[in-house]
Amino acid sequence: MSRCKTLEGLVLKSKIHANQIISDDNVSRFNAEAEENAPDEQVLKDSQQEFQLDLIAEIFEFYGFLHSLNRILDVYYKNRTVIEGPIEATFLPIKDCITNFLKVANGFNAQLKQLSVNEGLAEDSAVIQERFRKAIVYFNTETETKILEPLKTFAFTTDNQAVGADITKQLDDFEDLLTIKVLYFKGMVSGFNTTRFLELRAKSVFSGKEKPKKQRKTVINGTSNVELFETLRLLRNDIAEEQDLIHYQIFSQKTLYEMCETLPTTKQELLEVNGMGKRRVGKYGDAILKVIRDYCKAHDIETSPDIEFFEAPKPKQKGILRRSL
Repeated sequence: MSRCKTLEGLVLKSKIHANQIISDDNVSRFNAEAEENAPDEQVLKDSQQEFQLDLIAEIFEFYGFLHSLNRILDVYYKNRTVIEGPIEATFLPIKDCITNFLKVANGFNAQLKQLSVNEGLAEDSAVIQERFRKAIVYFNTETETKILEPLKTFAFTTDNQAVGADITKQLDDFEDLLTIKVLYFKGMVSGFNTTRFLELRAKSVFSGKEKPKKQRKTVINGTSNVELFETLRLLRNDIAEEQDLIHYQIFSQKTLYEMCETLPTTKQELLEVNGMGKRRVGKYGDAILKVIRDYCKAHDIETSPDIEFFEAPKPKQKGILRRSL
C-alpha cells in the first residue's frame, strides 16, 4: 500500500484489523512529545535570534586558517635547507594577525550576544547593525594590509617536489578560505542580512570549484643576476646528467640563489656559500667559478683576485728511527 498513489481501483479482499497495523513505539513517542511541546512564538523568535548570531560568528571565524599556516611553517622548519623564499618573514606575521582575529572575534560575538538580550534580532537592531558594519570595516582593512598584500609578492622555490607540492597545497587551501572571507566582507559592507549572507555562502561554494588554478611565481622573478642563475642551473643539470646524479646533489636551489647574490669568484669565497663544502668546491668549483667570472667580466663587475685556497697535500715523510746511545 505504500506504493499507492491513488485509491481508485483499490479493492481489499478482507478487513484490515488494528492489530495488523505496525506502529513503532519511538515514532509514537516522538509524535506525542511534539504535540505536547509545540514551539510557541517566543521559542521561534529565540531560535531565529540565535541563528542570526551564529551566522555573524561564521563571518568572522578564522580558526580554520591556522591549520594551513601551521602546516606551511612546519614543512619549512623541517626542510629549510632545500627551500628558498621568505616563508618565515611572510607567514609568521600573518599567523599573528589570524591569532589576533580569533581574540577580537570572540570578544565581538560575546558583545553581540549580550546586546541581543535587549535588542532582539540582529538584522532588525540599529545598534547591532552599527557594530557589525564597524567590524566588517576592521576585519576587511586588516585582511587587506596584513594578509593579502604580503601574499601578492610571496614566492618560493625548492628542489624537493614533495615539499613544494605540500606547501603549494596548503597555500591554495589558505587562499581559498581567504577568498570566501573577502567575499563576505565585500558583500555585507552595508549591514547584516540573513538572506544576503546565505546567498553569499552558496556563491562561495560554486566559485571555489570554478576558480582556475593559480600560477605561482618563483623566487627567480625577484632575484638579481637572472642570466647567471640560468647559466648555473644549466651547468648543474649538465654535471648531474654526466655523472648520473640528481641535480640537487651537485648543489641545492638555495645554494644556487646564494651564489647569484654573492657572486663568489675564488674558491675561498665559494667555500663560504651555504651548501658548498670542501668536497663540492674541489669537484665542481672550477666549472662554477668559470661561469661566474665570465658573467662578471661580461657585465663589468669587479672580482676578487684569483687566490688558490686549498693547500696542496704535503708528501708523507719517511720516519727515521734514531736510538739514543
